[in-house]
Amino acid sequence: MDRGKALMGVLGGLVSGLALMAGMLAVVRIFRTAPVVASATPNVRLVVRSSIPNAQLLVDGEPCGSGKCEIDVKPGGHRAEARKPGYAGETREFTAKAGAQIELALQPLPAAIEVVSDLARGELRLDNQAPVILGGGGAQIAGIEPGEHRLRFTSGAFQADFKFEVVPGSPPRLLVPPAARGLRAIVVAGAGSLGRLWATESDAELSIGPRELGLIPEEGLALPALERGAHRFVLKSGKGAELSFAYEIAENPTAWIWLRSYRKLGTLRITTTGPDEAKVMLDGKDSGARIRRGRALLLAAPGLHDVNVEMAGFLTPAEQRATVREGGESDLDFKLEPVPSRALLSISGAPPGTVFSIDGKAVGTAGLDGAASVGDLDPGRRAVAAKRDGYLPGRWEVTLGAGRNAPLRVTLVRAPGTLRLDLQPAGVEAKMTLRRLGEFEERAVTDSTLQLAEGEYTVTVIDSKGVRTTVQVKVEAGKETTATIALSVPPRPVAPPVSVSPPRQISLADWDGGPGWSRQGERLVREGGDIVLAPTRASAQSLEFSVQVPKGRAVRWVTQFRDILNYTLYEFNSGSLNRIDVVAGKRIQRNRAPHAGGAGETVRIRMNQQSGAMHTSAYLGGQWVELDTAEAANGTGRFGFYLPGRDRLALSEFRYDYR
Repeated sequence: MDRGKALMGVLGGLVSGLALMAGMLAVVRIFRTAPVVASATPNVRLVVRSSIPNAQLLVDGEPCGSGKCEIDVKPGGHRAEARKPGYAGETREFTAKAGAQIELALQPLPAAIEVVSDLARGELRLDNQAPVILGGGGAQIAGIEPGEHRLRFTSGAFQADFKFEVVPGSPPRLLVPPAARGLRAIVVAGAGSLGRLWATESDAELSIGPRELGLIPEEGLALPALERGAHRFVLKSGKGAELSFAYEIAENPTAWIWLRSYRKLGTLRITTTGPDEAKVMLDGKDSGARIRRGRALLLAAPGLHDVNVEMAGFLTPAEQRATVREGGESDLDFKLEPVPSRALLSISGAPPGTVFSIDGKAVGTAGLDGAASVGDLDPGRRAVAAKRDGYLPGRWEVTLGAGRNAPLRVTLVRAPGTLRLDLQPAGVEAKMTLRRLGEFEERAVTDSTLQLAEGEYTVTVIDSKGVRTTVQVKVEAGKETTATIALSVPPRPVAPPVSVSPPRQISLADWDGGPGWSRQGERLVREGGDIVLAPTRASAQSLEFSVQVPKGRAVRWVTQFRDILNYTLYEFNSGSLNRIDVVAGKRIQRNRAPHAGGAGETVRIRMNQQSGAMHTSAYLGGQWVELDTAEAANGTGRFGFYLPGRDRLALSEFRYDYR
């Protein structure tokens, strides 16, 4: 029994193994019959070669060796570049092809000599060529051919002699140490980051910033690789004062020569963004120095100096003041901009969204600040126009000069609105008046169509039976509004107008034209006069006026005036309202009410008689504030303003209702 079970187990294992092998063969068959995916496009190998063996090569901005390199790149467009100090680099765009040869030819840059001296005048002679005059302490000789050369400098008893060799693409090389009489000579010859320095002093030590480079041998001191730009050198020698000077790396082979007498001087190092040959002005005079390749070096005595640059056809920049220190350098930078030939106009003061045009051509729109700037205009006389919905059009004549002109400030006036009055029912005999919010005076209305300034209005209609109807209406600038007024009486035939006695009221117009009063715009102004009484003898029921509070002074008015010795005096100043009774010429303080109003502001005063008392209020902080309450008698009687001495009153509103 056990032997049969064992045999069955072996047979089962064989069956399972055969099934597993069949499955594996099926998987292998699937992989063998699956399609083969094509590989990515292969790279292309090409050669980049420079005409100069040790030039740096780059492909697509990445280093690729020097002189010659082989590189694999993807098919398509690429960029190859060759660089070497002392040579003009070359860049070439190309399309990669297998086996392509990219040749880059470098051309040597011409050599140059820059001479800077603290001697104002001198003469430079290269070989047997015509002399070059040293003006303003500097000179330049460019385009020096390869080979050996001799440069001599003379300025009276001062002399210097240099023998050097120019090799294409390399820094100039002195063949013998520099020789000088009465001068200290320093030579830095370089091309790109390569450079070597010579000096006439045998014990001179050189440092660049905090880095000390040691003594300068006769064969010159090789400079470390320096980044592009200017570097400040310091030369220490036992024979003379410490010298500080700046050396600026140039791509073309250049020999910088500094010639210093033993005078105590410092250096002004000037750079500009303008053209060459600009004059360098020192303390208001032509120094003789000229801007070349965007810079100039000028030696000056220690102290303060005013420096500027000038060039015909360019705006003269602002003068700069420099402090010159013995043996030191001061850096100054100027920007020369061409004299403008076009005009620029700035406009301000307009409502946002105003559209401007010049000579009929749209040129811009006012921003949220009400301003616009218009450039590239022809100089001369121009017509500026402005348009904005809700405003009357504006037009101004301006004469423009080249460059920036004085700003034009424009003011647009709100366009009037149209108000149509529609009485219902039509044909009703009625009297109409109109009053604008914030004003006290009403004006009679006889037309049904009115042109009004923007604002809110109250229209009052009184029919033949004395029934009063009022409506509020808002008039918007440049728009038409209709006010429909429904009356409660049937229409009646129009009868001849009935004379209506004028309201018992004194207004601002009643003061106008009186002795001592003058009109200034919307205000009536008077100076002095002591007590100036109202033009009508009356007892007030209510009184309201607006007046400006002078700084450091008070606005004064009187009520209950009987004679010069008996009246009630009110004084409103920047801190309080005072009520004073004057009895038989004696002043009696009755009340002092503090408030938060300010001097120099226009204040509105109101006096109303209610329930046997006279209430005095002022419009402060956007609301009416009651400051004083007195017996009704204190508000009755004659009214007037009190202007002692040369006190001045500016009255803009006045309404005095009386019984």
